Amino acid sequence: MELSVKSKKEFSKKLLRIGRTNRFCNGFVLLSGIGFLVTKEKIRITRRSLLELTNEYRLPAFGIVLTDENRIEPYVYVKQTNSLFKETACGSASIATNIILGINKIIQPTGESIYVENKQNKIRVSAKVVALGC
Repeated sequence: MELSVKSKKEFSKKLLRIGRTNRFCNGFVLLSGIGFLVTKEKIRITRRSLLELTNEYRLPAFGIVLTDENRIEPYVYVKQTNSLFKETACGSASIATNIILGINKIIQPTGESIYVENKQNKIRVSAKVVALGC
């Protein structure tokens, strides 16, 4: 899979409300269809804060990726359904983490890994796939 991406290192001095705390944020990645904030900080994640981001960037979904070394804890909000989920694995969150932190082996909440290779904004994603019986 190949994607062209835009990375936004600064939030252009716009104040973002995350829970009760106001912060200036870096670590934004905008993909077609979803945006992410990648952060090492433990923050409170709310539907409202993610709804504001979907509106700001005119995207149908927005996520926050909490990182600890090369482990991620991705949360994704989908505007159409007003749903917020803690994902068990997320390829797009892994791509965002690679763009911001430069990590290639990204461990998912399940303990499995997704590998992301980023060369000149051409991204290759690989992961173990297990077929389930039908």
